[in-house]
Amino acid sequence: MGTEALIKALGPIGMARYLEEFDNGGFGDYTKEKYLRQIQIKISDVK
Repeated sequence: MGTEALIKALGPIGMARYLEEFDNGGFGDYTKEKYLRQIQIKISDVK
């Protein structure tokens, strides 16, 4: 049930990243850092 909640909240890749940090005695703020990994694309870049 716990992994299902993680998948629902984070998606499968996010869950894997979260578990990797947790299992390795990770550091930092996963929730904050996950948004830093996302690609920032401007509309003007697409046109």
